[in-house]
Amino acid sequence: MLTWAPPSGWENYTVLNVGAGGDFTLPNSVDYKIVGASTTTRINLTGGRNIVIFGSNVNVDAPYGDPTSTDNTGIKIGGSSTVIGRIIHIEGVEIGGASLGDGIQAADGNAILQVENVHVVKTHGSESGVHADCIQPWGGVLELRIDRFSCYTQYQGGMWKRDLPSGSRNGPIHLRNVNVRDADGLSQYLSWLSGPKNERFYIDDDSFYMQGAAGRNFGAEVIWDATSDGTVSNRPVISSDGLGNYATYPNLLSPLGGLLVQNFTGGLGKLREGVPPGGDYVLPANVGVGYVSPGYQ
Repeated sequence: MLTWAPPSGWENYTVLNVGAGGDFTLPNSVDYKIVGASTTTRINLTGGRNIVIFGSNVNVDAPYGDPTSTDNTGIKIGGSSTVIGRIIHIEGVEIGGASLGDGIQAADGNAILQVENVHVVKTHGSESGVHADCIQPWGGVLELRIDRFSCYTQYQGGMWKRDLPSGSRNGPIHLRNVNVRDADGLSQYLSWLSGPKNERFYIDDDSFYMQGAAGRNFGAEVIWDATSDGTVSNRPVISSDGLGNYATYPNLLSPLGGLLVQNFTGGLGKLREGVPPGGDYVLPANVGVGYVSPGYQ
């Protein structure tokens, strides 16, 4: 069962027919649902109140506008003057396509973003081109909740820090049953966070895995924001146990005080190297059109 349920009564929300995809500007007073969509380009949603995207296939099959990560993001959530605490619930969705840049982007500091049972087939990017991410709340989230998320990437994994507006930070980020994997031997940074740009980072014990490109050093894939705080003492500490290598941040503090990276019960949160013992948390065959939710705790 999943950790976070969609808003109560979401089945009665206004249907948003996204067709083959595109850009949609929505009134901030209306709740929407997208169910059973199958697109050939991005879904870019600006505004709305609560939004549920359920059991869909989102593909970016050809470049949309300029060939940039923003234009070719699978699902993008944004807005201004939105309702504080609105919930964006994305569940049972496969995100892919030959031109996919970022998997999911968020740019609404009023939104609680819930991502559950989502598989990202492959993000396409490089050092010299698009810095494609599996998920990137660059423009802010009030809170980010993820349970069961698998992504293959050519460049970056979770770009967790908030970059805009200047001086802002993301609210708490919760990760459970998340794994990110290299695609085509090209991946670089699979988890990137920041003390000044993140409020708190929670990881359920032994459920966040990163498998980088062959020959790449695990410590180089687990990044803190060196432009804001580059002191050596804040580098991740790499350790190992019976499950393999893992990274912790015992010296990286939250702007609220205390550890920035914690487990769900307050101790050190562990970022594990490799693939979960049972394989990817989410398989493509189990999501997309026709998806049935396992229910919620």
